[in-house]
Amino acid sequence: MELRLYPSVNDLPKDLWEASFSSGYPFLEHAVLAGLEASGRTGSPTGWQNGHLGVWDTDRPGAMGPGFL
Repeated sequence: MELRLYPSVNDLPKDLWEASFSSGYPFLEHAVLAGLEASGRTGSPTGWQNGHLGVWDTDRPGAMGPGFL
């Protein structure tokens, strides 16, 4: 198993992300997180660095989660 840190939610496969979070909670949706990044609401100017996580077992995700540093 390998823990990977992603600087953008767009670096993670959208279909796998969406399959991991089916609760309907908006701040777990790929599109919402991508929109925050694209609009500049997260990133170096704001002080909120994207640090999304993925735990991988070879080429399959075991877990994913949004994160900010």
